[in-house]
Amino acid sequence: MGAHLVYDISEHATFENLDRWVSEFRSIAQPDLAIILIGNKCDMAYAREVAQDEAIRHAERLKIPFFETSALDCTNVEVVFMELLTTIARRTYASFVTKLADKVDISKINTIKLVTGKKKKKGCYKGWLNH
Repeated sequence: MGAHLVYDISEHATFENLDRWVSEFRSIAQPDLAIILIGNKCDMAYAREVAQDEAIRHAERLKIPFFETSALDCTNVEVVFMELLTTIARRTYASFVTKLADKVDISKINTIKLVTGKKKKKGCYKGWLNH
């Protein structure tokens, strides 16, 4: 459902293979595959071989989001995972609503009750489950 497409900002050769990887991803995955372009090792700006502007233009051409990260100092690492998960969740929800709309006249539904199962009595989620 999603992929992080990562290249090394200090090795232009890794950037040159992006189109091939995107093509392969899209040929074997679902048509609405969420892809994020990531330039890794932004902590090594002194050794940069791929200009950030070049990567931004490439991501715009591919119509995918772009981020620079550093696995060494954790710059934007959590952000790119959250971005991918959020994109997948939005697409999944939109697909669900579309399928539901085809089967049910949603205009006649006034209230939706979510059933979450038994409330926990122990554990770290105790507080918000009882509200």
